[in-house]
Amino acid sequence: LLDQAVARNVPVLGVCRGMQFIDHYFDSTLEPVDKHIACDHNLEVNVDSRHAKLISPIHQVNSFHSVAPVALGQELRVVAHAPDRSIEAIEHTEKAILGIMWHPERRDSFLQAEMDLFQEFFA
Repeated sequence: LLDQAVARNVPVLGVCRGMQFIDHYFDSTLEPVDKHIACDHNLEVNVDSRHAKLISPIHQVNSFHSVAPVALGQELRVVAHAPDRSIEAIEHTEKAILGIMWHPERRDSFLQAEMDLFQEFFA
């Protein structure tokens, strides 16, 4: 599916394992991380990223993963990271490809900023 999306310029937004799949596809290196299972933490956004405006309103995210990228492939860039510097959001440098490590769908109710992220990304 990602081959087809890349070939046809279809926007892709990967959530958690979806972001890890994007990382793998673009030759990033994934490694285990500690203290990222069933917890919440703040986000620090790279203001120079193309998707900073979409991510910046999201200040705290949930975490349910045990691996994260530590080195990104040449076509990817960090959009946000956790206070421990683990990468929490990535983007392709040219294509409409975005990945987030947190789970908006695992909240009791959706945050408006997260709904806006999805709506604006796919607009």
